[in-house]
Order: sequence, then structure tokens, then C-alpha cells
Amino acid sequence: MHLALVSTYPPTKCGIANYSQNLVGALRAAGVKVTVLAEKLAGSADDGEILRCWSRRENWVAAIAEELRSLKPDLVHLQHEEAILGQDARLPALLAHIRAQGIASAVTLHSVYAGALGIPGIRYSGRGFQRALGGSADRIIVHQIDGCQDQLIAQGIPAEKISVIPHGTNMLSLKDKRAAREELGIAQDAALLLAIGFIHKKKGLHTLVRALPQVRTKVANAHLLVAGSFRERPWDILYNRELRARIAPAVREGSIDLREEFHSKDTMDTMLAAADVLALPYQQRYGSASGILHMALGAGVPVLCADGYKFAEAKRAWSGEHPSLFPPPEDPTAWASAISEVLGNPELRAELADKSRSLGQETSWARVAQQHIESFEAARAR
Repeated sequence: MHLALVSTYPPTKCGIANYSQNLVGALRAAGVKVTVLAEKLAGSADDGEILRCWSRRENWVAAIAEELRSLKPDLVHLQHEEAILGQDARLPALLAHIRAQGIASAVTLHSVYAGALGIPGIRYSGRGFQRALGGSADRIIVHQIDGCQDQLIAQGIPAEKISVIPHGTNMLSLKDKRAAREELGIAQDAALLLAIGFIHKKKGLHTLVRALPQVRTKVANAHLLVAGSFRERPWDILYNRELRARIAPAVREGSIDLREEFHSKDTMDTMLAAADVLALPYQQRYGSASGILHMALGAGVPVLCADGYKFAEAKRAWSGEHPSLFPPPEDPTAWASAISEVLGNPELRAELADKSRSLGQETSWARVAQQHIESFEAARAR
């Protein structure tokens, strides 16, 4: 099979880019020929397997269609995220063009929305856009049942057209915790809570900041390491200003360590090795999956997740035994209680680490690649 995959791609600093690189590697290892049609990036040259041929700020429908005419793949797989390819008539138009050439298509929806409001002639509602894709693509791929597959079925997309394939996981061998903390300059006796990734309101970092003083009344050596860059979209400016002001006193007194930059994979692996627990207090209400969660699963790191669609796979795996470890995303007191419980209980941390590794193995990239191949074959059969 010759697959053309349309996506952003490293060295672009983007979660979708990292996801696509991992998927491409796993598919190639499984024997699939993959040509990546990647977004243009200054200084990056085409190499035959990665063709940087489109830009979100230009007519990307025409650019991709032109490449496909000469490439003639068996199937086109598009990675969709609203911030990259929009939520309008362009992607359905591209899919119609692909179908007219006799080429099968699959779209991975990294986010699934329930919204019914759009701007006529400019922007579909979430529901309308997803229905349009359901009519234009041969296969729709989502990462979870809860909030993704069930939402699409409720919107009228046939269940037999949807594949549920989890976000993949790289199983990691991390360095020793003591060595990782020495490298990062973190005290060996700190009870270390980690928050990592892009920072914006929906990531809920402000909840952790508000919870930390309560945690420190029970775990005096609790320390929060915040690692990531602030997203700088116009609507983020006020939130970023308020959060920096809220964090500043704790940074000065040493209970919060803010490392504000886009970190390399090696640095993130070192931070995961140093951490006692990763906290994900995300407030995203729509269906999607978390690349940061899957990093932690592969590293065997205990994780505290917000109660919501974003972490439905983790909740299915272990919330029956520990419902309190999935606190409401905007409840600092519940988060303080959950964090204190995990930081103060080595046996619980060991149990959660085992659960992380187990779910990570179930969602390994090799397994995910095989599930994609099955989905592609179903798309081609249409």
C-alpha cells in the first residue's frame, strides 16, 4: 500500500506533527510505503518521502491536490485539527477531489465537537463540519469512544464508517530519578508534581497553582515544576498575564519552578524521570486525546487526570478503583486532596505507575499502526 499522509511534521513545534512522525515510523516498520505531504517550513527541503508542499495561510487544497495527481497513492490520510486546517468547506472539497480521482481517504479527527453554531458561508458548526467529513471521507478515525465515536454517531455518521484507534505510546526507558533531578537542579527530597506542555486556559494550570498551598499543608516538601511555553494567541494574552502574576510569589519563594520554553523530547523525558506524579487538570470539554498523557504512560509515571472526555481511556482503565484521582477540572480543593493522597503514599504511586505502563503497552505505536492498516483497508474497500 502507498499512503500519502497530510499533516504538519517535525521540526514544526506541534503536537500533531509529533503524532504524525510517530505514526509514520510505525507504519513504515509494518511495511507501508508512506509519503508525507507536510506543511512548508523555512529551511526544510523535500527528501522524496517528506514533501513540504502546502501552507495553512495559502490555497492548501490546490497545493495538496496537485501533489496527489502526480503521486497517485492508494489512500490519503489527513490529520485534522481546527487550528491547522480550519472548520470550513475546504477539507470536504479536497476529499471530494480525492474521491473523484478514485483514491480512498481517511481523516483523523484529533478533536470532536458537539457545537451547533457556525457562520454561514464562512465556518461550519462543529456538528456540521463533522457531518460533512462523514459524507466526504471513506473513513473517520478518532481516538476514543467517549466524546468522540459516540458524539459522531449521535450526529448521524454511520458507526461502520468510524474507527476508534487510540493515541499511540512510545515505551520509554528513563534515567534514574536521582540522576534526572541532579541534571535538572531539583532537590532530591522534593515531592515533585509535574505540569508539562503548552500553557493556556484550557490546560487548567491555574487550578494546580491554587491547589498547591493546600497540598503543602499536608506534604510540606511538595514542589510544582511547570515546563512549557505560553500560547500567544490574541485571546490568551489576558489569561497569560493573570497566570504569570499568580505564579510569581510561589516562584520567588521556591515552591513553583517555572521553565518557560518549548522543551526537547530528551528534556521532557528527564522531567518525567524526575517527577513523582504528572498532573493534567485540563478543562477541555470536547472529545480528544492527550499526547502528554501517552508520554507519561510510556514512561510508567503516575498520572492524575481531570474528570472529562480528554482522559476517558485512563478513567476506563483505573477509575473504578480510584475515582477520587479524577478530580473535577476546576476544583482546587479536590485537586489538592488527590495530589496529597498520591504524593504521600509510595504504594499508591507504585500502583499507578504499573497502571500507566499497562495502558501504555496496550496503546503502543506498533499496535496502533496495525489498527490503522485495518482501517485503511476498510476505507479502500469502499
